[in-house]
Amino acid sequence: MSKLIPSLDNFTRCHDTSEPISNFKAPRGQAGVSILWPKQWSSKIKKLEVGNERIIAITIATEPMLCIINAYMPTINTNSEIQYSECLDIIFDIIEKHQSKYIIILAGDLNGSLLQTRTNKHDKLLKEFVQEVSLFRPDLGNQPTFFHHAHHGSSQIDYILSNRNNLSKKYSILDKSYANTSAHCAVILHTNISIPLLVRNTNQKKTIKTKVLWEQRDEEKYRETILNELLQKDLPTLDIDKQIDIISNSLLNAQQQSIPSKITQLKGPKWKATPEVTVLLRMCKVIYNKWADLGKPIGHPLSLELKIHKKKLRQRQRMEQAIDRNTIHNKIMNTSSSQMFHRLIRRNLGDNSQSAINCIKTDENEYLFLAKDQRKAFANYYEDLSAPKPEQFDDLYVNLCKIRQKEMLKTLEDQEIPSDYFTSADIIKAIEELNMNKSPDEFGLCAEHLKFSKNEIAPYLTKLFNNIIETLKTPGTFKTGILFPVLKKDKDPSDVNSYRETLPSKLKWKSLVTKHLNTYWQNTLRDDAESKSTLKHMDTEHLLVGKNHPVWTIFDKTKAEVRKAIIKARIVSGTFILNSDRAKFNQAPSSVCQLCNLSEENISHFLLECPILSNTRITYFQPIKTYVTQHITAEVWHSVFQSKSNIIRLIIDCRHFSQTLRDDKIMNMIETKTREMCYKLYIKRLKLLEAMDG
Repeated sequence: MSKLIPSLDNFTRCHDTSEPISNFKAPRGQAGVSILWPKQWSSKIKKLEVGNERIIAITIATEPMLCIINAYMPTINTNSEIQYSECLDIIFDIIEKHQSKYIIILAGDLNGSLLQTRTNKHDKLLKEFVQEVSLFRPDLGNQPTFFHHAHHGSSQIDYILSNRNNLSKKYSILDKSYANTSAHCAVILHTNISIPLLVRNTNQKKTIKTKVLWEQRDEEKYRETILNELLQKDLPTLDIDKQIDIISNSLLNAQQQSIPSKITQLKGPKWKATPEVTVLLRMCKVIYNKWADLGKPIGHPLSLELKIHKKKLRQRQRMEQAIDRNTIHNKIMNTSSSQMFHRLIRRNLGDNSQSAINCIKTDENEYLFLAKDQRKAFANYYEDLSAPKPEQFDDLYVNLCKIRQKEMLKTLEDQEIPSDYFTSADIIKAIEELNMNKSPDEFGLCAEHLKFSKNEIAPYLTKLFNNIIETLKTPGTFKTGILFPVLKKDKDPSDVNSYRETLPSKLKWKSLVTKHLNTYWQNTLRDDAESKSTLKHMDTEHLLVGKNHPVWTIFDKTKAEVRKAIIKARIVSGTFILNSDRAKFNQAPSSVCQLCNLSEENISHFLLECPILSNTRITYFQPIKTYVTQHITAEVWHSVFQSKSNIIRLIIDCRHFSQTLRDDKIMNMIETKTREMCYKLYIKRLKLLEAMDG
């Protein structure tokens, strides 16, 4: 749809959206539904997840708010009333959920008529539904909206209905036109609700986003340019704000003259075709043009050749996308840097065009399109939030703060401050502690500007800061900064009141993000583990991100203990290969145990049942049983561990019984003993098999 009508945004759902159909040919009455709107409205529109392949809905943050439902109801057929009723139930749920806050508009091919002369099964269901949910439409008489292709008749089945009877300014059904190849006529509703066309101001200067390539700097030229510019100015005779402007401009000018930059935001597609893909694209284009010149005959050899080359093109694109994903993943896993982390975050954010806005609405219902007006609106909003209000602040505390401020100012005024309060060494030390690879400030300056010219700039900054201390005057540029408004969940981004009033501190924010990331991956890990049959003996409840499994809790980290942990880890993770596993993949003629030839060799047989390993098993399992019964009593042992499955779980992962064992020290000791038992059984089995092979 976006390719057919690029000037509009859309919400489209087709019959094969959920279950794709190859070589798709839309069955009768099962095509799809779509809602289109000007792209300037996108910031006000939310696509709802409700509905199905026949029903879609959006909400529009206007005043009053709208909920538009588009429906393509089932055509009348044998037993079609069942599917028709199901669709009406879906629409009913959408209306019931949104009618308290939104004006409801239901539009589409309803395949049922509200005319009194029509009485088929769909007509009756539709009339009952419209009456139940109190939907209205203007009376246009019996004017038809549908004409049968074979001229078997006509009917009125296309409607625009609303739960407000005063919504319509004009309701009309267009006459059939030679340009309209559909069997339906267009139905138009002009409402009395106006949505401002949020057109971007064309006179607004477009800025080109660039990235400074500091790693390619000409450091000598950079320092020389700064020094030459500053030497030409008599800074001590100027006021503080003018000094800051000159120093800032000298840094920016030196950067432009000695450090290259690249444009980070280009027009055109973000995806760049590789040479291999370019060759396939050109071949497809050449073959298509030849086929088109022949009139696009169906079944022509060129048509089949085009299909084959398109398949190769898609395969190549998917392969390159997979390689790109793996490359990024490997870089993230192998490179522990915040840059790669933020690259992953930006990559997962995807297309944010729906959240981008070009208009802000103020409390006075004024729409602001210019960036400077929008900045001023946000500044006023946050300034109002920061101002003390009697209903929100303690007046006594506010007055106390004011008194403290006056006393501190008086103390500073009475105190004699030395002219060399700051030294060049202090300034250089402060510059060295700045973090690089951070976003620039509102003037375009960042830490790199200072770090690569610290010796040249330090004397000027020293005089500047000492002047500020001496005059007790704070420069105006020190009072500005960049503020990033954070939108509240599910709020209208064009409304200035939809943004958060307070934000967590940097430390708290990092802690919060880390916590949510750990929770997400922890839940994902548990869900994956529970779905894998090989991990059925592992305790997934105690899987924690950043914490090793107890199998790796080794107090004596010798090679022998590490080998034991490796064998136990393979058993816990279900990767310890026995005959039953080999037989599944045709790597063994039989799943029967090669030692005893009595039954299938699975993990239960290996740990508890194989008679050939009984002496080793008794030697190492008996101490485990004795240790556990000492701490939970023999009665509890017999009640909890009377089944083989629980004994297997105790041996493989004793955390299953954390409620029974309780103490971490007890479980760590059991883990050590079971690790020893598994390793000894493994060695015994290995030696016996080697002896059998002779």
